[in-house]
Amino acid sequence: IELLNEVYHKYESEVFNENHEARHAFESKFWSVTAKEIILNHIASHGSICILDIGTGTGFVPTVIGKYLDNNCEFHCSDISAAMLSKAKANLPSNFKGKFFFNQTEGDSLPFEDSKFDMITINAALHHMPDYKLVINEAERVLRSKGYFLIAHEPNNNFYNNKLMTKT
Repeated sequence: IELLNEVYHKYESEVFNENHEARHAFESKFWSVTAKEIILNHIASHGSICILDIGTGTGFVPTVIGKYLDNNCEFHCSDISAAMLSKAKANLPSNFKGKFFFNQTEGDSLPFEDSKFDMITINAALHHMPDYKLVINEAERVLRSKGYFLIAHEPNNNFYNNKLMTKT
C-alpha cells in the first residue's frame, strides 16, 4: 500500500492542486481561522511554535498557515512521496518567515524525538495511511503536552475501497 501511495502521488504531484481547487478553497478557510488563532496565541505565549504537517502533499497546509510564523518558528513538512515534497517546497512562498524542513517519511514511524511539536496537522491524508492508529500513536508520541492535533478532511473510505487496493 505504501509503495502504491508513493507511485500514485509521484504522478499526482503534477496535477493535484488543479484537480482539488474547489476543495482547497473551502478548506483554506478552516485552516486560516483555526490554525491562525492557535499559532498566534502560542507564539505570543511562548515566543515560537514548532509544527509538523503529516502528509504534506503539494504543501497546501504549510502554504495556508505558514504566513503566520515568525523567524523563531519551525515547520516540518512530511510525506512519503519525494515528488510531493519537492512540489511543496516549490509552492511555498519565498517571503515566509520561519524555518521549513522537508522530510520524506511514513506517518507511522516519524523520525523525531518525543514531545518535539506544539502542533501537528493532517489534511486529507490519514485515509492514505495503511494503519491510521499507528499514525495517531506516533503523532501523540511527538506532540508536546497540551499541544494541538488538527485533522481535517477525514474520514474517506474511497481510497481503501478502490479495486487497486484489494489484496489477492
